[in-house]
Amino acid sequence: MKFKALVAPTIGELFDNTMQDMILSGELAIGEKLPTEQELAEELRISKSAVHQGIKRLERQGFLRIVPRHGVFVANYPETGNLDTLVALLKRNGNKLDRKTVVSVLQFREANEGMAVRMLAANHTTGHILRLRMYIDDIKKAAAKNPAATPAELAELLFSYHLYIGLQSGNNVIPMVMNAFHDVSAVFWRTWVANMGVDKAVDFLERFTARIAAGDGDGAMELYRKSAEEYLANY
Repeated sequence: MKFKALVAPTIGELFDNTMQDMILSGELAIGEKLPTEQELAEELRISKSAVHQGIKRLERQGFLRIVPRHGVFVANYPETGNLDTLVALLKRNGNKLDRKTVVSVLQFREANEGMAVRMLAANHTTGHILRLRMYIDDIKKAAAKNPAATPAELAELLFSYHLYIGLQSGNNVIPMVMNAFHDVSAVFWRTWVANMGVDKAVDFLERFTARIAAGDGDGAMELYRKSAEEYLANY
């Protein structure tokens, strides 16, 4: 058995984790004003510069709100959060998504990637279909090798398959949005393969690709919806 090297968290990571825990637990209430950077540095026994940088990161993640000349306040992150907030919450939850977030992600994917699927189905070439089938073959080979690919590796292959659809849809924004949601999607694909099994996942992709090849974007998305329902039933 191989052991992974232990990596200690940095001061910045410890600061972020501590503040996030206090905010998510309610120990720091929404709207509450934080002590000054100097006071925080003294209480936490870290440098003022580490506190300053940490506050900036937490603001980008949607957990804090900096009001010039007034101070730093705990933000209402469900209301003002962004993709960085979602990724931060994902990491805090051990790369697990709660059911409500999973449902939201599935609905978002249906709206965003559904458009890409319909556009590609309506305007695909033989080359597009061949490339999609190559991605499926890559997944089969990765699962069959010894040792078999890890769930994380399979998730990356699945992400690449769907990203290709976005790239070839003709819409320049869709693949950028998909890339922005990479970390969230990777968690989704890992659990999707774990729930369905590789063989069933491959079967779905083959039927999904066949619908695109037939120009049936709506049919492909109907398969997606059924798969999503099955995924949620086993989540």
